Amino acid sequence: IEAGYAQWRAARSAEAAANERLAHLMPLREEKTQLERAIDGARQELLAQQRVAAEAAQAQRAKVEQLPSREAEAARIRERLEALEHQEVERQDALELLQSTRTEAELLRSANERIEADGQALKEKLHLLQNDGASCPVCGSELGEDGLEQLIDKLAAERAQLREQYAQDVAEIKELEARIRATQGTIADLERGLKERGTLQRQEGQVHRFLTEAYEAYQEVARLESSQRALSTRLGAGDYAFEGQ
Repeated sequence: IEAGYAQWRAARSAEAAANERLAHLMPLREEKTQLERAIDGARQELLAQQRVAAEAAQAQRAKVEQLPSREAEAARIRERLEALEHQEVERQDALELLQSTRTEAELLRSANERIEADGQALKEKLHLLQNDGASCPVCGSELGEDGLEQLIDKLAAERAQLREQYAQDVAEIKELEARIRATQGTIADLERGLKERGTLQRQEGQVHRFLTEAYEAYQEVARLESSQRALSTRLGAGDYAFEGQ
């Protein structure tokens, strides 16, 4: 009986000691569980940051990848606009040529109107001389046959010279009119080409805005990739565990 009692008491003591140890272990287990949760939470937070950085970088890369083609597009538009600037200079030159040619033609027409008037006056004088004779314009005496003939020849020569000048002016006016038509055609062609200038200028503005955004995206991608590498290093080293503690 005494031996059984001693065993019972020893078992009770062992149980009490075990319960006491268990009572000390329970807070430690709870603390460990909380620590593990904190560490896992910190790790998940770093993983989430890494995913966000990766998604943001991928979104920005879409713009960066278009940089070469959009830069080439900007160059093509600029080249075309520069060509149109030269075309505008040509148009202005053509307008000046058109105006000067028109002025020259108008001067010749006015000159020919005067020639017509002078020629008509000479024709009337010749008609009078050939039909009624004439007197000296200085002394008023009647001209002899020789004097009359000389005067008629002189006036006829002047009239012939006027006709020759008139014909030359008419031929030159025709050349000027042909030049005017050709210049008008050139101006029309140039103006048709210049119509696209407004559209190209708008396109250039749009491309430049995109390029500005793309260059900014390029810098942002570099920053995000650096952030991703830092996060990967921390995850690999378990750096989140120290944050959790």
